[in-house]
Amino acid sequence: MKKLLLFSITFYLIQFKSEAQTEKGRWMTGSQIGNFSYRKRSSNSHYFSMDMAPSAGYFISHNFALGLSIPIITSTLSSSNYLHKEREMGIAPFALLYFGNGKLKPYLSVLYKLSKERTYHEAGVDFGNTNYESISRNSTWSPGVGVAYFITKGIAVNAIINYNSYNRRVDNNGGRYSGKDATLHLGFNVFFGKTEK
Repeated sequence: MKKLLLFSITFYLIQFKSEAQTEKGRWMTGSQIGNFSYRKRSSNSHYFSMDMAPSAGYFISHNFALGLSIPIITSTLSSSNYLHKEREMGIAPFALLYFGNGKLKPYLSVLYKLSKERTYHEAGVDFGNTNYESISRNSTWSPGVGVAYFITKGIAVNAIINYNSYNRRVDNNGGRYSGKDATLHLGFNVFFGKTEK
């Protein structure tokens, strides 16, 4: 009996109608957060990193939205005679395609990010007295697959895995680099506005 009750509740939550949130004419805003970490590497050495991407989008049709996000990435490694900082900010137009009308909605995402990254490095005598600063310009294609869970009719939490293909050009020396990686981000969205008939 308990198993049947649990199954019934789960089925109801999944089938809960939430199509109004992703109807044509609605707006969404929110943020993704990922790569959040803090490590104390020794008694006087610390590492911190975080990236986030506030965003806003508009549903041009049922379950399909276009929008823009502002990715912000930061990391710092510091000790008594060593400092290394990286700061990156950019813009990233995106498209989202949701599936289904339930409370739990899988979705596909694709975005293209253009960003500028500043790297600052300062080291004391123990690390060769090296100091430098560099600027790089980056571009990234990032398709992803995720799932959104609607807590209420206007708020959803989500998780997405992105496959990133990036190119980087360093201004100081003209060097060019490319690479690929995968990232996991958690986030939330708020949905508002009137639907279009």
